[in-house]
Amino acid sequence: MWEGFNVTLEPQGVRTHGAPTDDAREPAYERAAAQAGGAGHPLDLAQAVGVDGAKTAHAITGRGRRESGSNVAPAFDAHHPPAQDLVDDCVHCGFCLPSCPTYVLWGEEMDSPRGRIYLMNEGLQGEALDDTMARHFDQCLGCMACVTACPSGVQYDKLIEATRQQVERRYRRTPEDRLFVSSQKAGARKTGSARRSSRW
Repeated sequence: MWEGFNVTLEPQGVRTHGAPTDDAREPAYERAAAQAGGAGHPLDLAQAVGVDGAKTAHAITGRGRRESGSNVAPAFDAHHPPAQDLVDDCVHCGFCLPSCPTYVLWGEEMDSPRGRIYLMNEGLQGEALDDTMARHFDQCLGCMACVTACPSGVQYDKLIEATRQQVERRYRRTPEDRLFVSSQKAGARKTGSARRSSRW
């Protein structure tokens, strides 16, 4: 857990303020992030910062997106995982939050650099790489605005690069995602050969 935060995880499918919910799809780390932000539930956190609840529900739970059902344990293998010392550089101050486009758009802690670093640490501790965790890593735009905003000098660029390699190796994509990636690679090959032939 983050130092300085007093977070208590509640049973699956129960909000901390006592109102039961029928949606038990938010994993413990998303509920913990919401509680750290002063909300009992991820949707409450988004509404507190003025984000549209429908968009947030889609971003948090992936409603409308087919899940692969992949659940690899642990999340990272021994081949160049995110470096623990770089993860530990993050002091969770929150200076990165306003610089992150996905956090500004959705108001979801795990779609911020701080939240993704928290997930990286969870992966290094042996947490499974499930659909939700992979989606939060995928949704990073790679703009690296957080790198210049960070007063602690966290090297988020190295962390997300190492994490993405792990995700691509260890997470099984849906058939739709695999088809999209293969079509992108085929398009890149055609463009590359067209450029080479035009040089002659």
